[in-house]
Amino acid sequence: MKVVMFFLILFSNLAFFGYWIFKMMKEVRIVLLKKFTAVYMRLFLCGNVKRLKAQIDKMEEDEVNEILREDFYNVLSEVETLYKNGRMILDDKVLEKISNHLHPNTILGLIG
Repeated sequence: MKVVMFFLILFSNLAFFGYWIFKMMKEVRIVLLKKFTAVYMRLFLCGNVKRLKAQIDKMEEDEVNEILREDFYNVLSEVETLYKNGRMILDDKVLEKISNHLHPNTILGLIG
């Protein structure tokens, strides 16, 4: 039993350490890309300026998407707060209206 627990703990620690290294390397690449662009281009892109431009554009797009995702979740949280505070009482009609407005096809129609 002790051996099983030892290997379970060992595996858990190795999994955590591996995940931590993966995330840390990702952050190091982002910092290099933002602050030391020339170093990043030489280390990771072999001097390819087109790939550098593409990665900078993707990074900027990802940052904007993260902000928009947070705003989206804040809007959903406000709707949940309406329900929790009792300002929105759910019944069949209200739920049907909300479901119609939040249906994926309706949302896709709204955004284009």
